[in-house]
Amino acid sequence: MPRSRFSIYGEASVTTTVAPTAPAAPSSSLSSAHTATYSLFPIDTSTRRCWARPPPRARPRTRTKPKEPRPASVALPPRPASVSLPHIAMLLSKPLPDPSRKTAAAAANNNNNNNGKSSSPAPAPASAPTFANSDDMLRWLYADLTRISQVAAPDIILHRAEDHSNPLRGAAAAQEHEEGLVAAAGGTLAMNVDRVSSNEHFGSVMGTLRAQSQNMGVPDLAVPFCGVWRFEKGTLAEHWENVSVDPAKVARWFEEAARAKVVE
Repeated sequence: MPRSRFSIYGEASVTTTVAPTAPAAPSSSLSSAHTATYSLFPIDTSTRRCWARPPPRARPRTRTKPKEPRPASVALPPRPASVSLPHIAMLLSKPLPDPSRKTAAAAANNNNNNNGKSSSPAPAPASAPTFANSDDMLRWLYADLTRISQVAAPDIILHRAEDHSNPLRGAAAAQEHEEGLVAAAGGTLAMNVDRVSSNEHFGSVMGTLRAQSQNMGVPDLAVPFCGVWRFEKGTLAEHWENVSVDPAKVARWFEEAARAKVVE
């Protein structure tokens, strides 16, 4: 009875058995019963596989990103050498350096560097704080007259009380003048402010100038004053000193105070 076989590749084969009709001479290539195989495709009988396979499916093309250049290799720092326990013990056994010797050596080095050479530049003066208005700036200045260079214009004009016709010019000259008054009074000079009035262009400060004689044989100084100021771009551009008494007497008091400080 014929039998049909199906492979996994889809071919169909039919096998039939045919009986011999008459006795024939024996043959080496044929047996008494042979099998005929019919297939849709050529089939390898040893492996039972079809030679005609379906074509592979076409894969969709995919865009490949361009390869980025590899970064240059970075040289890594060398690994530190391993430290053994005996080496650590040797390091701990060494005495610590004396800080006083280092300080003395640094001082000697500075002295050697300063001999015949210019010293390092002095630090820049502190800048003035930000003021809400001109009144606050004037009150801040009269608390310490040596601050004048921080709020004065570079070309400030200062008219001294004893000589308005011969003013001082420049922030450096104004700073030297105020520092001289404070030094002559031995640091006792105080400007007691009673009233401050100012606008965008001008300002005035009224109060009492006080200074102690410090055993100079003269009474302490207490003179009402009125300082007039002119502003320019938020800075002090011009100043007029005014006192209620003879300005020459006030100037003489400071001269005697400075002379007494020199004698001491």
